[in-house]
Amino acid sequence: MPFRRIGSTSLQKLNAPQLNAMYAEMLESGRRNGKGGLSVRTVRYTHTVIRKALSDAVGWNLLTRNVADAARPPKKQKTTNATWSADQLRTFLSHVQEDRLFATWQLAAMTGMRRGEILGLSWADIDFDNARLSVRRSLVSSDYKIKVSEPKTERGRRTVALDPAMLRVLRDHQGRQLLERVAMAGDWGNELDLVFTREDGSPIHPQAFSEMFEKHVKDSKLPKLSLHGLRHTHATIALRAGVHPKVVSERLGHASVAFTLRRLHGLATGHAGNSRQSDRGARSRHIGLQSVSKAGDRVRAHEQRNPRPAGVSRSCGARTRTLTT
Repeated sequence: MPFRRIGSTSLQKLNAPQLNAMYAEMLESGRRNGKGGLSVRTVRYTHTVIRKALSDAVGWNLLTRNVADAARPPKKQKTTNATWSADQLRTFLSHVQEDRLFATWQLAAMTGMRRGEILGLSWADIDFDNARLSVRRSLVSSDYKIKVSEPKTERGRRTVALDPAMLRVLRDHQGRQLLERVAMAGDWGNELDLVFTREDGSPIHPQAFSEMFEKHVKDSKLPKLSLHGLRHTHATIALRAGVHPKVVSERLGHASVAFTLRRLHGLATGHAGNSRQSDRGARSRHIGLQSVSKAGDRVRAHEQRNPRPAGVSRSCGARTRTLTT
């Protein structure tokens, strides 16, 4: 493990070259399971923690200087929030239609839920009668161990509308899981009554879930996209189809509409190599937007009944028009 490079080193003997060597090793082979390196973001965060700890040591007169100030963590990568078009998303869903976990890919694409929220979903969270689900927990990885975590904010704890097609997919998955449970008999291990599990009922590790998605993307010959990119894809298709930003923001569990618009700035106005007309037709063709569109219509009706008072900024509205035209 990379941390062994400095674990037995006293504070007084620690130096910047040791930190640089550790960062390089983390990038190359830092994963706990031995399969590859850690991301630049993770390594930079590690540097931040070490730098803060050493700064405290200087403040307590345990050190005369902070050697992390002279270290060189990897440079921050310029990231782009890549998304797929509606046509590309349909291609992907068609490609994974026979996959055992097809319902997870459809749910990610049609709701914009986070990875951990999907894996932490229980059957009690799904209200088939009222066509909705409740986000109450997430499955997260800490030290490569699966843990249950609650939403970090009140907006993260939310209700998400489901369309008839999504409900049918979930019903089919429920029937498949029941067969697996019968086959496993006393060895079934789904103590949390999770919707999505391994064949033996045990939870799916978040990292393994991401790796499954990456393999499907590669096999489908589609442009490279992260699992989180499905979340952005859902949001941008919804915005380009005319769904109100407030609805999209609430559906994603964002802190505010402004945050949603900042995060997706530039994505909803165009996809490289895809026509605007193609995605503008997504509302009728993209099966995950019916319930979202209805919610957007309700928001617009509310705004018409309650016009914005004079003197209140309309900057958010202007930005909304830019995204939905």
